[in-house]
Amino acid sequence: MKAFKLLKNEQGLTLVELLGSIVILSIIVISFLGFFIQSAKTTQVSDEILDGSYVAQQQAEEIYNFSHSMNYEDLISYFDGSDSYNKDGNAYVTHREGYAVRLYIEPTDNDGLYSLLIKVFDSDGKQSAQVETKFFFDEVGE
Repeated sequence: MKAFKLLKNEQGLTLVELLGSIVILSIIVISFLGFFIQSAKTTQVSDEILDGSYVAQQQAEEIYNFSHSMNYEDLISYFDGSDSYNKDGNAYVTHREGYAVRLYIEPTDNDGLYSLLIKVFDSDGKQSAQVETKFFFDEVGE
């Protein structure tokens, strides 16, 4: 009799129930997969912006350090004579860590104060970062 009861056990899953549960589970997994894909894209964009900002900040610090060892005219002469910087209109263009960096430096209306604008572009030509600051040149070489 015990063997007969084991053969009549109907507590298992049918194929339809199993397929239905797989479909429901697949729908849930696919919806979460969309969140992961969007998160990866957002992380990539954030990394690009962070890298571009780092390059812009690095360039701003370099110009700031130049302002302690040379005057404005010396800096412009340095840019004009350098192989690293190319004049393009009113900007100087250089390349750092895979980014194109455009520097705009000019005197302001205030005596001795200069404006520096740095724009960083990725390899596709899309602007990744921008830094703008104002600073004084030390009285070097005058």
